[in-house]
Amino acid sequence: MLVQEEVSKAKVLQLGNEAVATALLHEGVRYFAAYPGTPSSEITSTAEKMAAEYNAVVHWSSNEAVALEEAAAAAIAGKFAAYSSKHVGLNVAADPLLTVAYMGVRGALVVNVADDPGMHSSQNEQDTRWYGRLGHLPIIEPIDPQTAYDLSRKAVEISHKFEIPVIFRLTTRISHALAPIEHKPPKNPPDIPFERDQKRFICIPSSSRPNKQRLNKVWERLREWVETANLWEEYDNGARVGIIASGVAAAYAWEAVAELNNQADLLIPFMTHPLPQNKIIDFLQTHDVVLVVEELDDVLEREIKLLAYENNLHTKIHGKDLLPWDGEFTFNIVLKAVKKVLNVPDSAENELSTEIPNELIIPRPPVFCSGCPHSATYFALHRVLRKKDAIYANDIGCYSLGALPPFNAADVMLCMGSSISAAVGFSETVPDKPAVALIGDSTFWHTGISGLANAIWHNANILVIVLDNRVTAMTGMQENPSAVDVPPEQRLSIEKTAEAMGAKVWTLDPFDEKAMRRAIREAVNTPGVKVIVAKRECAIVESYHLRKENKPQPPPVDVNQETCTRCGICYEKFVCPAIGFSVEENKVVIDQALCTGCYYCAVICPTNSFYTEQQSPNASIKLLPKPVDLE
Repeated sequence: MLVQEEVSKAKVLQLGNEAVATALLHEGVRYFAAYPGTPSSEITSTAEKMAAEYNAVVHWSSNEAVALEEAAAAAIAGKFAAYSSKHVGLNVAADPLLTVAYMGVRGALVVNVADDPGMHSSQNEQDTRWYGRLGHLPIIEPIDPQTAYDLSRKAVEISHKFEIPVIFRLTTRISHALAPIEHKPPKNPPDIPFERDQKRFICIPSSSRPNKQRLNKVWERLREWVETANLWEEYDNGARVGIIASGVAAAYAWEAVAELNNQADLLIPFMTHPLPQNKIIDFLQTHDVVLVVEELDDVLEREIKLLAYENNLHTKIHGKDLLPWDGEFTFNIVLKAVKKVLNVPDSAENELSTEIPNELIIPRPPVFCSGCPHSATYFALHRVLRKKDAIYANDIGCYSLGALPPFNAADVMLCMGSSISAAVGFSETVPDKPAVALIGDSTFWHTGISGLANAIWHNANILVIVLDNRVTAMTGMQENPSAVDVPPEQRLSIEKTAEAMGAKVWTLDPFDEKAMRRAIREAVNTPGVKVIVAKRECAIVESYHLRKENKPQPPPVDVNQETCTRCGICYEKFVCPAIGFSVEENKVVIDQALCTGCYYCAVICPTNSFYTEQQSPNASIKLLPKPVDLE
């Protein structure tokens, strides 16, 4: 359980995701494949750092389907493998997932999926547990970082024992919680040689029919095994009110019961598919009222109510009638529900105070980082198309922030790679307005290429702008096929790919503002599929490379208040966190701690009022951004 304790020498402070990666390596996993996505990314990032020590292969894949296909092949070959993604990523990987469930594996395959209740960084909060029901796959749910470590190792064991993929379901609060983790001695994976088995691993109907029967038999074995596997925790306080809880909500339930003087019993199943039915039935038989505590959908509640019905039990079962259907739970939310089933008056006496006085809350809307090249791309786009009433199909990435003021460059943003396909739909149904797709470099490789192929095939009249900051930035600076840190002989080219497919292509530095405006204007007036690749390295990555090479950072700017006219271009029509306007002093101010020295503000300033400490305020030489290599 989550408890306060001293960190002993035998324990290591780790995030939940770090604990998962460590556990998998300790249990013999030697092949990792993933596509980055918050809140799952640190699993693979951690494995990447530890790979050499364990002689493990760690791949960031071009998308989730590719990642699962890689990991599945490794597991079929006899290796212990792991896949990782966020919940919506599993949608992309659903095709291989539901077929490898039929085939099974010869080594082991753990499918790590991090759900995001509350949608902190996601477009929906779908519940991954339905995939286990859909694919007849076992699901394990930890409740904190320590159980994430322990149960990850168990997941590998179960997968190998039953030759079936195991879904390991995390949520944001477990993935990103920091806790002292007790490690157990590492194991070496078994040496399982590759064996050809075409009847099992070629998914044609004549193989898939017996594979489905094989899966059903494995499922029956799993259902029998889980009854005695002791994959649960039970707290018996001799009460007539019981709670069945899973995931991080179980930790809140445990704390709520303790806060209310242990007036309820608590059962926490760690394997939530298949459930240990006999254990659940026994728990129902010994309690008059049971509260099912689970985030998001009523997955366990449905199954527990069905068990009660089939066994003619009259236990009153509560769940979503007392708990929210959406958002992530908190201690206070669970405490209120527990009070209701215990008939304890609802007061603030036991609640944690989480309210912050409004006067202490400073509004912090999300913005592009200082020096972000995406800001420059949106600025040029806005200046050219603001009067043309363009329709914008945006995509998933840092550049999604272009949907916000002052650019407002988004009319729809659906899912990874959807922008190009959506732009095609808009171009056909609203032909009198320019249709513009905005997509990032990593997203282009993820699922953008198929959309571009479709657009060229149908000769759509669209403009595709690829905002190429040469890294998968939003999820933690992971590599992608065209990232700047990929060796040149392995690095792919977005512009050459698009050109080879038949699109007219421009490749530009977004800080070259005049060239960007010129290209956008030309592209909009050219029929067919046009692609502008706005290529400049992420400011954070650029700064990292300068530090790594012991090179000085560019000096920050200051403002010549005598020539500045307060026109507002740099602080109202452009977005840079380092630039602000002081109403009290009636002047433009620079936060020099935030300024990265990109000098795009100087590019767009009509009065040449920005300068650096290396210049005089009245210097006639205009500051210019450092040129970039567009190859």
